[in-house]
Amino acid sequence: MIRWMAEHKVAANLLMIIILFAGAMGVKNIKQEVFPEMDLDFIIVAVPYSGATPDEVEESILLPIEDSLSGITGIKKVTGTAKESIGSLRIELQKDVDKDSVFDDIKSAVERLSTLPEEAEDPQIQQPRIRREVLNITIYGDAPARSMIELAQRVRDSLLTHPGITQVDVEQPKGFEMTLEISETALQQYALTLNQVSRIIRQATIDMPGGKIQTSGGDLLIRTKERRYTVAEYANIPILTTDQGILRLGDIAHIRDGFEESDISSSYNGKPAESIKVYRVGEQTPTDISKAVRSKLDDLREELPSSIKMQIVNDRSLVLRDRIDLLMKNLWLGLGLVFLTLSLFLRIDLSFWIMMGIPLSFAGAMIAMPSMDTSINMISLFAFILVLGIVVDDAIVVGENIFAHQEMDKSPSEAAIEGAIEIGPPVLITILTTIAAFIPIYFIPGVTGNIFQNIPNVLIAVLLFSLIEAMFILPGHLSHVNRVVSFILWPFGKILEHPRHFFSSGLVWFAQKIYRKTLEKVITYRYAVFALGLVFIMLSVGLAVGGHMRFTFFPKIDRDMIAVSARMPFGTPASVSREIERKMLRSADTLLREYEAEAGHPVHDGVYSNVGRGGGHKTSVRVFLKPLNERGFAAVDFSRKWRKSMGEIPGIEALNVRARHSMGSTYDIDLQLSHPDPKILLRIVEQFKEEFAKYPGISNIEDSTEDGKREVQLRLSSAGRTLGLSTQELTNQVRGSFQGVEVLTLLRGSDEVSVKLRLPFEQRRYLRDLEDMVILAPGGERLPLGQVAELKYGQSYSAIRRVDGRRIVSVRALVDSGVSNTGEIVRSLKKDLLPKTISQNPALQFSFEGSRRAQTNTMTGVKEGGIVAIVLIFSLLALQFRSYFQPIIIMAAIPFGIVGALIGHLLLGYNLSIISVLGLVALTGIVVNDSLILVDFINRSRAKGSSIAQAVVESGVRRFRPILLTTLTTFFGLLPMLFEQSLQARFLIPMAISLAFGVLFSTFVILILIPVLYIILEDFKGFFRRKHYKLSVNKIY
Repeated sequence: MIRWMAEHKVAANLLMIIILFAGAMGVKNIKQEVFPEMDLDFIIVAVPYSGATPDEVEESILLPIEDSLSGITGIKKVTGTAKESIGSLRIELQKDVDKDSVFDDIKSAVERLSTLPEEAEDPQIQQPRIRREVLNITIYGDAPARSMIELAQRVRDSLLTHPGITQVDVEQPKGFEMTLEISETALQQYALTLNQVSRIIRQATIDMPGGKIQTSGGDLLIRTKERRYTVAEYANIPILTTDQGILRLGDIAHIRDGFEESDISSSYNGKPAESIKVYRVGEQTPTDISKAVRSKLDDLREELPSSIKMQIVNDRSLVLRDRIDLLMKNLWLGLGLVFLTLSLFLRIDLSFWIMMGIPLSFAGAMIAMPSMDTSINMISLFAFILVLGIVVDDAIVVGENIFAHQEMDKSPSEAAIEGAIEIGPPVLITILTTIAAFIPIYFIPGVTGNIFQNIPNVLIAVLLFSLIEAMFILPGHLSHVNRVVSFILWPFGKILEHPRHFFSSGLVWFAQKIYRKTLEKVITYRYAVFALGLVFIMLSVGLAVGGHMRFTFFPKIDRDMIAVSARMPFGTPASVSREIERKMLRSADTLLREYEAEAGHPVHDGVYSNVGRGGGHKTSVRVFLKPLNERGFAAVDFSRKWRKSMGEIPGIEALNVRARHSMGSTYDIDLQLSHPDPKILLRIVEQFKEEFAKYPGISNIEDSTEDGKREVQLRLSSAGRTLGLSTQELTNQVRGSFQGVEVLTLLRGSDEVSVKLRLPFEQRRYLRDLEDMVILAPGGERLPLGQVAELKYGQSYSAIRRVDGRRIVSVRALVDSGVSNTGEIVRSLKKDLLPKTISQNPALQFSFEGSRRAQTNTMTGVKEGGIVAIVLIFSLLALQFRSYFQPIIIMAAIPFGIVGALIGHLLLGYNLSIISVLGLVALTGIVVNDSLILVDFINRSRAKGSSIAQAVVESGVRRFRPILLTTLTTFFGLLPMLFEQSLQARFLIPMAISLAFGVLFSTFVILILIPVLYIILEDFKGFFRRKHYKLSVNKIY
């Protein structure tokens, strides 16, 4: 096949054109998204139970559901959370189970439950999916809340008229509610309860079919149409008929059409704000969505009142576009550097055709990506950037070998055929070993694995097409002179003629003189060189193990948005939280003015803040900064000054400032403790926190327990029972007065509106309102609550967390990476503090969660996959060389490549991270490629009759040029990434460091140590042969 393609240049050109054309067309069929969408490996069950305390939610919601799930297979872990008014369970699934089947089993089990409270809403069961909006639109200004919502809905409806926009959601934190307030006096006057009024309203507002009349002219449908939608319609509902006439709802109730009672409020640049989210659907691209939204907003702004403004916030399509720009920038830089490097040592037309392997391989990947269910997203684009320096290695090896045959005065056709056939088998193995090196990424479990699987998908496709280009297309181009290409390249050839002659002859001189003599020397003193190599590896291992190389799970990098969140004691009024929000905003505004005065231009796009998300005791502020190149200062510097300017704010339990991107948990350490006795557990937690605080570098220690709100527990007294009251009736009356009675839910247009009946706020505001509440007995008697029930005062939990049927408390902390290391602290906890605590409390159980759990799972997957990769690489090499020992020599380059990667991290000041580890894993397959071909040439030389020493030296000199070229092209292909300052590149830099410096360092090892190890192996073979010969001789005599 290689011979045929080399002899038919038309076939080679056609294959190249077909791949390039199909790749260009294939781009249109590849899904584009900012972040890869994926189903998560867990199921969420949530049950709203309005007004219930966490204790009630745990007992009546969580425990029954946990019990119902106990017999379902495929469940790995069940985490339950009981909060005020809602209970939820996060059900983790085992790996490789049928998610749909388990989902159906869980849904059936939960829906069969008959023990859930009647007041609780229906369980909400869903399988979450990672799906992010393309952009957010913020509408802000001086207008009532109702007007803001209506404006947001108008904007949504207008956006949806654009044919390129399919899904737009108004992020409405408060639901629509029609509130019917009846005073205690009115209820007593007409001997009514809220539940009785609720029943009357439900019966008066109804749409129901009434059958049909079969007339000779056709069927006539009958229906009752009494559904009410407006305040006037509800006010007209008759409640009672008295001597004075009909008592209507409007006579005794204040009716308000607005929003549900909530502490949530949002603002942007100090004005009330509403947020709109726009999503990508199907084949839509984020860039097209962004363009469509911006074109519509230009028209919509003219229709808005002058007091209302609209702004796009957090447009993620820009992130994708920046990453595509980064890819194209690195692609052109990489192409230029690869072409220049090759042109200085090889013929210019040969350099051009080798360089063409990059776009050709990329086009091939575009063809394959849809079938691999891989989209164009931030992660897959990173993979394209990474593979820039690797993709031409096989083409360089093939092209250089053909060039070497041409230097032997062979015809172009003969040189192309013989050179490609000679180098073909080892090149095939190099591609397979490189692919094998990326297999460990498939072993990473969970969300992290789903995200990073895009990398090997892209790399494997690119490498396979690079093999096709190197083995079938490149020989066809080099076997004939292409006059058009030669004419185009002629000016470059003239410019580079003298530099090429200088570098090419210099390289030949260096290989023949310096390297040959060096190689002869190290072979003579091979055991000393081998010992020196072992010492170097041991020093490097000591450097890493001794703590000089710190490890962080994911690298933390500056971002363009700074978030500050504050948490006050549970139960803190929202008014207090809003005052703290105002202090945070004033501090941010003052600091921004200082920066803008210094820069002379705006340094931020806006400031978003909210109160009440997660409870009225929480508030947060987000500052959206301009890009780094526009603002001119690091986000982390701004965050430190902001935190310092805020000072100590009274009443705050926790204040977190985040100015850096970091995947995974917010906390570096998240330790879960559980004990059968909740009181003992709380005592253990407090003791543990005191000891934990003594560890160096630990800060922001907190636990998941918060003092809940005060509560009043009611118990029906004997007097109440005597009057015929039941606990259910007592609860209904109290609940109706203070929680309210949900009369019904109706759909008005596209909005869901809840109709709620309750007492006026002034009559349910204080504890005395409860104590003075009048209860209506079945016989018509009216008595104060205190006479029919016993009131007991206490404290509730803010939240109760459970894992696999046990209550747990989480202890969380941050670790200062400049002082200590998360891994070291975890090891110390497992070795000292936790065993000591368990010895005093044998029933205590613990587990590390959050980022630590993700790190453990990821590293376990990488280790398992690494073993598989090493075995695969060894097997491929053993099959190629038909030897068990020569693959070990070839793989000796791996530890030295890792040493080079560690040195690169030290030189550039980067900590090791999971991104670095993935680079190290990939390095194992890349660094063996040159040593593989070197050993193959030594074997070929020996097969032709050369002595061992002569074969080693001549093969080393022969392979010096391609080994150096593949190293330089890999290094220079990744070089633009190493010094890239954009936000989009910083996550990937540790992997680029591992690959670039690992390949660079291993080159010197390959050129020196591989020949040494080959000779040492032959020494051992000779030793055992002589020993075996002596044994045989002794047997004869």
